[in-house]
Amino acid sequence: MFKCMTRGFVAAAFTFAAGSVAPGQVILMNDATADTVQVLDRMTGDPLGTFDVSFSSLGIAVIDGPGGTLLMSDQSGDTIWHMNANGSLIGEYISAPVDNLRGINLLPNGYVVGAAASGIYAWDRNGDVLSQNIPGDFFDVFYVQNRLVASDLGDDTVDVYNLSGQLIGGLPNGTIDFPEQATLINTTNGPRVAVVGFTAQSVTIITPSGTVESTFPITGSGRGIIQAGNGNLLVSSNSGLYEYGLDGTLVRTIMTSGGFRYLHLSRNYAP
Repeated sequence: MFKCMTRGFVAAAFTFAAGSVAPGQVILMNDATADTVQVLDRMTGDPLGTFDVSFSSLGIAVIDGPGGTLLMSDQSGDTIWHMNANGSLIGEYISAPVDNLRGINLLPNGYVVGAAASGIYAWDRNGDVLSQNIPGDFFDVFYVQNRLVASDLGDDTVDVYNLSGQLIGGLPNGTIDFPEQATLINTTNGPRVAVVGFTAQSVTIITPSGTVESTFPITGSGRGIIQAGNGNLLVSSNSGLYEYGLDGTLVRTIMTSGGFRYLHLSRNYAP
């Protein structure tokens, strides 16, 4: 599994390096109801504008792609769309459909990894799927220090895999009811994984050893999460976009909508 992905990487212990949350120019968030992408200030989450993605069926996650472009996963369309830096459509990025595709992220070697109802997949720079997928029902996956961290809907947990697709560990079953987006955050205690739960209507913060450090309730059923530049968490749900302190304090309601999905930092976006 994913043998092509290991080329050029050096194996490392599963730890999170301090300062590994990367800066970005803006935050991009899909609004699947309006068929747009919300552009947010990376420091505060304040709305800066939108761009149209009505060519998609159900946009979930917009990330930086190769060569200064953007990529967007389409859950109903079973594809990844390739866009210019301003959001204008180039075409489909992957060469074959993937059932119920959700979260996607770019790997350091330029390959793309994605979470779907049928497993975790990886695509090379030509959009061709690599080797055998990791079977399961996943809502998100991201890379950290030669590991893949994935929200596992099948087991209601967060899993950690090496780049050969072998399970290293994770939380016990039933820890998070319907986990969606997961992300790396910085805290005073060091780097952590934060994951938002749809049915759980909560945010769970997890240590590198897989221990639940804290959980707090949110407004609505959780979909997306990211740490803003001010250190607070921006959380999207089926009712809107909210800002929370790391202690779970609701700072403010930023916007209301039933269609907000995942949030990602972007250096490439240029209107």
